[in-house]
Amino acid sequence: MASTKIINVSKSDSFEDIFEVFKNTAGDEIILIFPRGSKLAKASDYLESLKTEADASGKKISILTTDPIIAGYAEDIAIPLLSPVVSKPRISSALFTDKGSASYANDDEMVASPEEIDENEPISGEDIGGDIYEKSSVSEHNEDSDDPDNEFVDEKSADDAAEDNAEPLARSLKFMDPLLREGDDPEVILAAARKTYARSRSMDDIMHQKPGKNIRIRSEDQEEEIEIEPENNDLAKVWSRGVRGSDLSLINIRKKRKHFFSKKTSAFLALGALIVLLLILYSTLASANIVIKPKKQPLNVQQKITASTEIGSINAEFNKIPGQLIKVEKEESGSFPLTGQKNVVQKAGGKIVINNKSATAQNLVATTRFESTDGLIFRIPQTVTVPASSRKGSGIVPGTLEVTVYADRPGPEYNIVAGKFSIPGFKGNPKFEQFYGESETAMTGGYIGPAQVVTESDFTKAKENLTNKLRDKITNSLKDQADELKILDLKIDFADPVTNARVGEAPTNPEGKADNLQMSIRGSAKIIGFREGDVIGLIKKYVSQNNQIEAVETRLNLSYRDVSLAGSDKNMSFNVLATGEAVAKINQDKILEDILGFDEPSIRLYFKDLDEVESVRVTLSPFWVKSIPKDISKVKLNIIVD
Repeated sequence: MASTKIINVSKSDSFEDIFEVFKNTAGDEIILIFPRGSKLAKASDYLESLKTEADASGKKISILTTDPIIAGYAEDIAIPLLSPVVSKPRISSALFTDKGSASYANDDEMVASPEEIDENEPISGEDIGGDIYEKSSVSEHNEDSDDPDNEFVDEKSADDAAEDNAEPLARSLKFMDPLLREGDDPEVILAAARKTYARSRSMDDIMHQKPGKNIRIRSEDQEEEIEIEPENNDLAKVWSRGVRGSDLSLINIRKKRKHFFSKKTSAFLALGALIVLLLILYSTLASANIVIKPKKQPLNVQQKITASTEIGSINAEFNKIPGQLIKVEKEESGSFPLTGQKNVVQKAGGKIVINNKSATAQNLVATTRFESTDGLIFRIPQTVTVPASSRKGSGIVPGTLEVTVYADRPGPEYNIVAGKFSIPGFKGNPKFEQFYGESETAMTGGYIGPAQVVTESDFTKAKENLTNKLRDKITNSLKDQADELKILDLKIDFADPVTNARVGEAPTNPEGKADNLQMSIRGSAKIIGFREGDVIGLIKKYVSQNNQIEAVETRLNLSYRDVSLAGSDKNMSFNVLATGEAVAKINQDKILEDILGFDEPSIRLYFKDLDEVESVRVTLSPFWVKSIPKDISKVKLNIIVD
């Protein structure tokens, strides 16, 4: 059955919007309601396009408007006008003398009594034109419907509707009043409305409900419904508001546009947001961890390196590394039992310091005598030169020389305590006062008779014992000073032992015969310590520059030999032999640059062609990541040799 649709156009609606709604509206006849000042008044081409589309789609088109320009365009292209613009004296309102009839105050004015108008009384089809339109496709609902919001009144016949409305003309004037402007004839407007509703067609989008219920307006496809409050459930008022440009209409362009965005656009926006979220998660969380195990080969390299106290950093050109000089001097002493015995006749002996207060050095020949304060004579065994004195400020500092002296005769009486000695040969000469000797320890060893003596074996054992202890002491002291520095095999210098008796002699002390061998030994050592890491650095650099391999520090064994400390104590050279394991060089930067964005098959193919790689493990995360990120900061590459 035929159906009519009404499109209510607002001033701001563009032609494109109107055309789109017109084209998509299902109905045999489309009524377009245009307000004054609509954008379509700018050119007749707009209406011509609508007419062309209507003819092509088999639709009938009519226009209801108070805009004379649009009305003129419509007449020019033969579009029926439902509200032709006229210019007659305006009738401002209707005067109701009694319900169901109307009278006029004069020819130009009608006076209405508002309280006599029942705003909520239903308006039938006859009220808006006098003729009854067909209701063939209007849905019917009864009061027992399960949905209280969808309760509909039973449809009335056209005659019943006309009888229920006692004031058709007055209500029509009241309803059409917003369409009128000065000079318009309300009867003409009513005629237009009557013409519209007199058509024998269905109005599927308008559905009547019981009084007190909301009016629902829906399009033919039932896709949207618009509720109108109960006080507005007058069909004429709905029509009136539509004519006035309200956003409420049977088919509203804004509603169509909102409906479109609310479903399709919202779906696209949701999909877009999901895609953006996934991209953000992918770019933020995606990472790759690559572990490469390079191929191995044995290493055997020898280098000559110099540790120097004169440089502060590695000099790879001359194979020099920084060094630090370390010096240690220690003494060890002990008492040892004697195993030999014999009759002995031996002289006492000891050490004295010769002082020279004269301004010139003095030679003293062997056997020069030194006399103690007790008159006992001791002699020097060899010729010596005593240095001259020196001045220090206003005073004189005598020259000194330490020498060994022996008693002139054997016997224990020469075992004397420390004291002062003069030189008898200078008596009567000024030098007698200028030269003298002093001892800091007692003279010992004078003895006559049977006694235990020092044998060769006693002496050797005592010396070995003290030397070993002294070596350990010096070594430990060097290590303490070196701290983290590497020190090589030490060369320790040992002085001659000092004893209370020589081999074959009986040990004595100032009190007489001694029962033990007393021995003391002094030792000294100096070495240049260095950081072993510097040696490893030179080895690794040498290996890397001369081979396509890299030395593995944790797999290196170093041995040192041919250590030589120069006399200046500033440089120490040595040979180092490096053995162990090396691995093939891996160009990490190139690999990282090459594999960005690779998927799993490409990764396998890439590493398969690298001869220097023994094995590789690539971990992609999270689980949905199937390729290496293109952001290099998200990729980690590690080289392992174990």
